[in-house]
Amino acid sequence: MTVNYQIQGALPVRADFRHVHARKFAESIANPAEVYFATDDVTHSLVLRIRGALAADDEQVVEDALGRFASRWASAGAIFSRIRYGEPSFFALGPPDHVRLLARLRDLPGRQLPRTGAPRSSARSARHQSDRSRLND
Repeated sequence: MTVNYQIQGALPVRADFRHVHARKFAESIANPAEVYFATDDVTHSLVLRIRGALAADDEQVVEDALGRFASRWASAGAIFSRIRYGEPSFFALGPPDHVRLLARLRDLPGRQLPRTGAPRSSARSARHQSDRSRLND
């Protein structure tokens, strides 16, 4: 099967969310797509990947169903990665207020943060060399 669509990510879910809710969701959209998921009761999270050879209408059905599911069960907003025909993009999910806030963040003008200090690998090398020189003293 040629895959032209994939969406994946981790969703924080409410405390009353159960594995069976994820299984029912996966079964409801599994026919046009392959659905892989895992739940964690300790962290209250759902990891999800949906992929397949989907027509544009099927993609919209999957995204609408995922949006409804997330607005019902998510405890916070999340950004999933999505690939359509090889083109990557992001897809916000969760409670409606959180999705709106994530959309506002996406639309903020980009800012370059100033770099402070040396890159991590250089700092580690310098620290390692300093430790070695102390051992030789």
